[in-house]
Amino acid sequence: MEKLLFSSLNGLKYFLISILLISCSQLNQSQPMEKIQYISITSWGGERGYHRSLQITSDSLFYEFGSAVDTVNNINIKKINSHYKLEDFIAVNELINFSKMQSGESRQPVDGTDTEITIKTDTTEFKVTNAGNNNLWHSVMEKMNAIIEKEFKKEI
Repeated sequence: MEKLLFSSLNGLKYFLISILLISCSQLNQSQPMEKIQYISITSWGGERGYHRSLQITSDSLFYEFGSAVDTVNNINIKKINSHYKLEDFIAVNELINFSKMQSGESRQPVDGTDTEITIKTDTTEFKVTNAGNNNLWHSVMEKMNAIIEKEFKKEI
């Protein structure tokens, strides 16, 4: 009787371990990652109420530049995005780090400009302002500014 009970418990133990392993392996399978819808960088402030914005989607570039003082010369440009992939700015697995970033202090009190990076996914929007001391934020900012220089310099 003891052997039968011991044998049944061992069988049950192996059965439960198997179920646990199958469950864990299903949890570890790559769940669908969030897809980035757009990334934008916006700077504003300064003596003349300056603003500049670039939004990149998978198929478009939207650029805006102007000032509150001289609204006649404000520009809005839309171009087809045939060169830039959103994943090249920030990997989907880096979104967790981006979402935990703290915004820095505003620079406007000393007549400076603030810069905000926004990343919109299928379900969430992350906004971080003036986090230049963070390498990931700084990297995204540099890549976005390089596109502004390359794609829109002659329009400015």
